[in-house]
Amino acid sequence: MLSEIYRVLKKSGSIIITGEKIIDYKMYLLKLLKKVINDILVLLRFKKNLSTQRLFSYQFRDLFPSNETKGDTHYTLSMVRKLFYDAGFELKHYPSNSSVQKRQNEYIYIIKKNDK
Repeated sequence: MLSEIYRVLKKSGSIIITGEKIIDYKMYLLKLLKKVINDILVLLRFKKNLSTQRLFSYQFRDLFPSNETKGDTHYTLSMVRKLFYDAGFELKHYPSNSSVQKRQNEYIYIIKKNDK
């Protein structure tokens, strides 16, 4: 999708993307802690037949898998920056302070096509 946006956007053109949720350190650490506790409990309960279990795997996508039904893919802010930079964009981001939605960790992105 970013390559298509890059293709149709005028030189130095900008686009605004809103409502994208970012995984911050607090969310990451909470999810990691839950996974570690769960893995320890599984290990203590089922000391045998653990070959099919994926215990103590803490890659980002293990903690925050994509949801194909909803079409959600979770990213950290550094991942978002890299995606846009690699696609040829400059990125500015601002927290979405919508009092109506009251959603945390949502950002508004302004991406600008790099002059090449």
